[in-house]
Amino acid sequence: DSREESDYLPHLYPVDSVCYTGTHDNVTLKQWFDEASKEDKAYAKAYLGLNRQEGYVWGMIRGGMSSVSKLFVAQMQDYLELGGEARMNFPGTLSGANWTWRAQPGFASDKLAKRIRKMTGLYGRLKKED
Repeated sequence: DSREESDYLPHLYPVDSVCYTGTHDNVTLKQWFDEASKEDKAYAKAYLGLNRQEGYVWGMIRGGMSSVSKLFVAQMQDYLELGGEARMNFPGTLSGANWTWRAQPGFASDKLAKRIRKMTGLYGRLKKED
């Protein structure tokens, strides 16, 4: 429960860690938010400062990217704000849907690249130039 005392919230991560918004075995951020309880949504909005203008998914990405973890990873499905249709894997199943998601042609737009780069730079995650 996200409202219980825990060490898995971004403000508690150690520097020597990897922060990620999910793995191939999780639902996408959009699906999580769409299906979350009213209480979990309220907590996420308060904790991460989520708002409609930025977009709830991008706010969750920002929450991870702004952590002190040395590394941050988000799935492409989350950057693209895709829902359950883009889930990669259903653990413990032999579902024909496992590992079938593919990015569609044109997904890598300049607009998306600029948005990712801007956030990456804002939180000091760009590679330092020699």
